[in-house]
Amino acid sequence: MASLPSVSRDHRRFAWFAACGLVFLTLPPPAAAQEGTTVRSVQIPGFGALRFSAPTAWRIGPVEATEAPADGGDGAATRGASFQVTPDGDSHSEMTVSFSWSEMPDPAFNGPAALRALVERMGRAALDESIEAHYILHEMRSPHGGGYWFTLRARAPRKKSQGYLTSGAFGFSNALLRFTFLAPQPDLPEAAAAIDLITGARLDDEPAPAP
Repeated sequence: MASLPSVSRDHRRFAWFAACGLVFLTLPPPAAAQEGTTVRSVQIPGFGALRFSAPTAWRIGPVEATEAPADGGDGAATRGASFQVTPDGDSHSEMTVSFSWSEMPDPAFNGPAALRALVERMGRAALDESIEAHYILHEMRSPHGGGYWFTLRARAPRKKSQGYLTSGAFGFSNALLRFTFLAPQPDLPEAAAAIDLITGARLDDEPAPAP
């Protein structure tokens, strides 16, 4: 049986905080106008536009309409979309983002407890193909929402240059983002930028987080 997820106690990019008697890692809200980043608008078929703050050289898209289980495997199918995010340069990294939504905001769909349960299921599934026997669950937050993520090393990666998997989910408003970032190393700057990109996601009519 896989070990329960634990909470990392040493990470240079994160700050400690206490909530509900538990200690988590919190991602600082990304600044929408950081040097070297631009705000991108991604059109989701049947939904509208999402905005991300991404490194200027990164490529986003194209967007493909999908139909997938709302909760990652146990619920009725829901409409959604998926798209690729490709860092520029020689990092050999790539990220796949899946987007789904509910008609109205619903904590059972993308609230903190639902998100944690979803990412824990994702983590347990990923352990079957990883070198590690357990994963470390990290929390991310922004003024618009929150979520969780983990990183594992693949036992037999499809590409030798993509041996590390960072995966998680982020919820905001009535939306849910699931993501998988593949990279040759676990601590590349692109991995941190990918988490910032997801954490900064917002609806097109929502204001950007304050710097």
